[in-house]
Amino acid sequence: MADAYRRGVDERSAAATIRARGAVGSAAATSPALAEVSARDFSAALAEECFGPFALVVRYERAGRVLFDGYPTGVAVAWAQHHGGPWPATNSLHTSVGMTAMRRFLRPIAWQGAPSHALPEELRDGPVVVPTRIDGAIALPGEAGRI
Repeated sequence: MADAYRRGVDERSAAATIRARGAVGSAAATSPALAEVSARDFSAALAEECFGPFALVVRYERAGRVLFDGYPTGVAVAWAQHHGGPWPATNSLHTSVGMTAMRRFLRPIAWQGAPSHALPEELRDGPVVVPTRIDGAIALPGEAGRI
């Protein structure tokens, strides 16, 4: 297991920057490692689990949830995820899992009258630069622009 962990860290160091690595006490021991990658360079390979004391920081320009001294629940934020609990755990406004759970961490911001150059890139007219929903349909980067 220690060898598999070390290989996992080595493989991830090809795509992410290792920011910190602890000392190894013996050949059988592992050392904690902390890596960093930009959201633009984040890949499916980096999303794979590296079993052991490894953490990957993915840097985004904006965040909907910031954790200090904790860890995420591990529950998928996906349209197919369903809480299954009784009210009030599950209702149309608030749920603890799935896509609508993200609403708990969002803050509405109005950009009333803002010129296009002042808007975040993902809100400007033109090509889609981040996955988004337009009139309820998913639009992926590189697809046709918005009106």
